[in-house]
Amino acid sequence: MMRIRMVPLRRMYELTVFRAEGDTLTCNDMVYDFSGVGEGDVLPWDAMDNTWVTSNVTRIDGVLEFEVVFPHGYYGDNPLPNPGTVEVEDQDIPIPPYLPPSAEG
Repeated sequence: MMRIRMVPLRRMYELTVFRAEGDTLTCNDMVYDFSGVGEGDVLPWDAMDNTWVTSNVTRIDGVLEFEVVFPHGYYGDNPLPNPGTVEVEDQDIPIPPYLPPSAEG
């Protein structure tokens, strides 16, 4: 199982594939394999490509915990979706809608 905190950050790219399967997380074409993170271990965020993962990865009580970028475009006066923390296991993870940047932003 994974406990993922999604951190909203304005980006020019969209998250279109977001899937957890076992100890593997897929974000678009990037695959993160956390099978080497044992109970109580910490995988430092700067030891991996951190396009998507923005925190250390830990395993506590068998659950992988970390933060992932939720990219978004310009929302203007509209409220920004904040998916918060999700707990997932072997499933596609719902992605809030991405609004492309506008000339106003």
